Amino acid sequence: WARSQLFVSHAGATSPLHFDQYLNFFVQCRGRKRFSLAPPERAKDARPERAHAPRDTYARAAPAGLATTILEPGDVLVIPPYWWHAVETLDDCCVSLSFWCGSEAILLA
Repeated sequence: WARSQLFVSHAGATSPLHFDQYLNFFVQCRGRKRFSLAPPERAKDARPERAHAPRDTYARAAPAGLATTILEPGDVLVIPPYWWHAVETLDDCCVSLSFWCGSEAILLA
């Protein structure tokens, strides 16, 4: 794995639309989260979002018509590199893990 991260959040916490450079395995451990997703070619529809992180040039306001899904405990969402995603925590004391990998070839080696 290139990197892993533990997320602990409360209901109403959000992450604006952004992308990661790595393949992401997002594991929902406790509580629920709503993901909004879009392929890389939808980048032209996104607008800069300054409220989250003024220096984050990859953060964007979500365009309309994104695919959405709700993750429940035990669910794993695989997010390909450069796919846009925004996240909203739906429950209190929500726990998630992300595992990022540089490429699919590394997983198959």
